[in-house]
Amino acid sequence: MSKEKLPARIELLSPELQNQIAAGEVVERPSSVVKELVENSLDAGATQIDVSLEQGGFGLISVADNGHGIESGQLPLAVTRHATSKLKSYADLLSISSMGFRGEALPSIASVSRFRLSSLAAASSGTARNGFAVATSGFGQGSIGATPLHMCLVAAGVANDGVIMEPTLLRAVHSGVNGKLRDTFAPREYRRAVSPGTAATLQEYMRAVVTSGTGTRAAVPGLTICGKTGSAETVSGSREVTHGWFVGYCADEELPFAVAILVEDIGDGEGGGSTAAPIAHDVFQYLRDHRSDV
Repeated sequence: MSKEKLPARIELLSPELQNQIAAGEVVERPSSVVKELVENSLDAGATQIDVSLEQGGFGLISVADNGHGIESGQLPLAVTRHATSKLKSYADLLSISSMGFRGEALPSIASVSRFRLSSLAAASSGTARNGFAVATSGFGQGSIGATPLHMCLVAAGVANDGVIMEPTLLRAVHSGVNGKLRDTFAPREYRRAVSPGTAATLQEYMRAVVTSGTGTRAAVPGLTICGKTGSAETVSGSREVTHGWFVGYCADEELPFAVAILVEDIGDGEGGGSTAAPIAHDVFQYLRDHRSDV
């Protein structure tokens, strides 16, 4: 006697499964992803769009542009289905002028990939990306900030004749059972930031900072150290604070290391040369004395 099969219950699909189903319409092949991302860049008013591919788009698809950007608080919405800045009413739907409008591309792509989204709004409060803010950031003031990792990449880029390398946290992965090598992470070029000629000029200037400028306390006998000191003024709560910086690198081939030293909330009258440069000296001296171990 066969048991009668009950009809399946109707249930609402999970957001993840909804996005993966939608991805079947949006992501037919890598070129579909490039199309969607480039269209977003154009809709954002971009005049420069950089597209990088690895393994025909199956290994990596990277799209960077100079459009008006997304405010940090809105980034989670950018990967939420049917969230869009391109229309708000039925009337808008009848007069679409943008290339995309449904708000499905990013969440669909993100659901079937290892996805990373970063953005800087062109005129958001506290992070205004205008000419004045960019200029004042050059001497450590204004609304645009940088992390120590960013500054270490800058120093390494100068050392690499203008080429920025992609940062990684691991060199290799070994099995915890038998120590067998499971994977390695070779250095990969991210992008060229400046020309070799510009990099050579910066190398000369940074060398002079350590030999006879504000960064002499970073010098280590026997090593060619190049660097730049600085101080960055910002606000913590209601109090103005100053941070001391030293960014630099060792120009000797056997010790290809770059550093970024940040000393937070330094005293009045102090700067990166008196606070961060001595720490850089200790780091480079350790590398010199233990070069066989690094």
